Amino acid sequence: MLYALCHSIRTLCPMRYALCGVHAMNKFLPIIFVLVVLFLPATSGANREHLIEGRTMGTWYHITVVTAAAESVNGLKEKIDRRLDAINQVFSTYIKDSEISRFNALKRAGEKFAVSADFIQVMRVAGKIYRLSEGAWDGTVNPLVDLWGFGPTRRQPQKPPAAEIKARVQKIGFDRIRIAEPNFLVKILATVTLDLNSIAKGFAVDRVSGLMAAAGFENYLVEIGGEVYAAGVRADGKNWRVGINRPQKMQPLTRYIKRYRLPTGLLPPAVITEIFLRSTVCAIPT
Repeated sequence: MLYALCHSIRTLCPMRYALCGVHAMNKFLPIIFVLVVLFLPATSGANREHLIEGRTMGTWYHITVVTAAAESVNGLKEKIDRRLDAINQVFSTYIKDSEISRFNALKRAGEKFAVSADFIQVMRVAGKIYRLSEGAWDGTVNPLVDLWGFGPTRRQPQKPPAAEIKARVQKIGFDRIRIAEPNFLVKILATVTLDLNSIAKGFAVDRVSGLMAAAGFENYLVEIGGEVYAAGVRADGKNWRVGINRPQKMQPLTRYIKRYRLPTGLLPPAVITEIFLRSTVCAIPT
């Protein structure tokens, strides 16, 4: 630091040759001391916010991490992207060779289908949600998702025929899949398929948050497609603030319906119910 300041003074001072000697150094020590006192408190103790963003699971992710001034986030985005790519390869119904696509393509009941630890973990949680909601949430609605055009198939211009809806409902039922320990799924109905997109992004948020914590970061905000987890506080020491963007097309992120201050944890469930079609959850900088 002293070397850098001396170099700057040597560059600016018309008596450059004098700064090379001990006498000149002693002469300018008071100036150097004042500069050090002025600059160090402004930089060494200040926290910084780093924004890491990218695409995953058909949507965007945004991660804000707070570090000390000298702390680096080099390599963090690469680690996040690798983890998200691995999760996408498990749960994406848009990737033909993903685990879930290969399971859906299986047309034999009673056959064990080996899956990853991520898949098994999400399936256990999905089973609990299915039971607690008394079937209101069902991870096997894939036939209806496709019929209405919200999946990989093209969206229908109008409401599907009632007879077609009824026929596809016959292929639905989360209780028609069972988990066989340690890491197998078994179809009870050969035509049953899975669509776990409604909870896969939340799982991804959990895994990325765990990655951040394991890397030693204490203050960060993770958002993937509207699913949010907050840890610690912002760079200014205040709680993270999250807003729900207006649902109209081309709305700037500064136009929001409602905003919330988040302590450490997930976005409250009550907030999720207020998110409209095409709304975006975003961090509010003020």
